[in-house]
Amino acid sequence: MLFRSFTQNLFPFLFVMFDIYYLTNLEDRKTFNFKRFKFANAFRYTTFSYLITMFISYFWIIVTSTKNVSLNDQPVITWMMSMPIIKFIVVIPVAVIFAPVVEEFVFRWLLFEKIFNKRRIPVILSAVLSSLIFASMHFSLKAFPILCWIGLYNCYLIHKKGYWYAVFNHAFFNSVTTFILLLYKLGIIKI
Repeated sequence: MLFRSFTQNLFPFLFVMFDIYYLTNLEDRKTFNFKRFKFANAFRYTTFSYLITMFISYFWIIVTSTKNVSLNDQPVITWMMSMPIIKFIVVIPVAVIFAPVVEEFVFRWLLFEKIFNKRRIPVILSAVLSSLIFASMHFSLKAFPILCWIGLYNCYLIHKKGYWYAVFNHAFFNSVTTFILLLYKLGIIKI
């Protein structure tokens, strides 16, 4: 099961990396050019994004708790919380590297940039549509507003800064979540 989970994510990741290499050399140099990526700028954009994420999360907790609404975690979070620590460690690259690269390629570059934007849909509507699809595909009302925000912000990043800025933001968010889950699994914190 663990090997299957790893390889099911590895092959799409490798396929996307091959596509990025191809697109960088032929078509979309500006979007995928890693030489344009500046870590300090990426960290600044991600810090802003994470502050907004915390605000949205806090607001969503207040709204759902005042309405006595109980929401479930994303299925992947529940799955990761229930697995043994060794399997969890093996899955970390899937959550922190593979998922951001593949999801940004599919939701931000393919849907937002190529399909919706090229159909003469206004850029804001394109960003909203791809972000709603992205958030919906995570199957969690608990995380829905946060995922919509990340989707919208990553649309801005890929459109204005480049693909790797969106991947960095996504990877940072997943890293924080994974690190918190690791601390939980080690018994250091309670969730």
